[in-house]
Amino acid sequence: MKGRILGMAVAATLGIASLANAHPIDVGQISPPGTGLPGSSGRLEAAPLAVFSGPGATSGSANNMGGDLATLVAAVNPVAGQVYVFAVESASGASLVVLAGGSVNTSVLTNTGGTGVYQTGGVNISSLMAGGFSSIGTMDAVGGNSSFAYVNMPIYTTGSVTLFGQDGVLGRIGTTATVNFLSWNSISSTFSTVTSQNMDGSLSFQFQVVPVPAPVALAGLGLVGAGLLRRRMAKN
Repeated sequence: MKGRILGMAVAATLGIASLANAHPIDVGQISPPGTGLPGSSGRLEAAPLAVFSGPGATSGSANNMGGDLATLVAAVNPVAGQVYVFAVESASGASLVVLAGGSVNTSVLTNTGGTGVYQTGGVNISSLMAGGFSSIGTMDAVGGNSSFAYVNMPIYTTGSVTLFGQDGVLGRIGTTATVNFLSWNSISSTFSTVTSQNMDGSLSFQFQVVPVPAPVALAGLGLVGAGLLRRRMAKN
């Protein structure tokens, strides 16, 4: 019985320790010029979705989202006319995702790290000399939804995003659209809303990939150590 409990404890601990690879993304200076509270911030815990397995595009505006779009849509259930911002974990680093229920204009999306971009098309990508990418354009909708992602970003990668609405054009996100910032809830295996802001023509924010807080990782290591010590004592 003790062995079974110990095994369960170690397994749980390894699960906690593995969270060190699931780097969240902090967003800040969320700044709509009208409705909302400029300067809002939040932490986007990364979702364990099986997407963005490759390096992504590094130039041009090609559509390379592929089947990833269907996975993202199923996880978020986007509402037409709204925008969603969230993080996805991968073995190579975090990905920042913008998913919209329609086409949305973007301006000078940047990041200082990562391996490239996944998108549904329309956003032109350029490599920066100092590292990372700069992107600008209109996210093309596929089946009513559009998406863009900076992928495989290591910790301390920083960047910015600006979104613009456009009224009077069928399938375009409007100038007063709601932008929802989502964080993964590992208990319910669903996204929770961190904050929602309404655009007044546009909305911008800054982001940074951050390490998992040290106490979480240390707690995992501590539980493993305690388990090994108890096993050794039981043998003696």
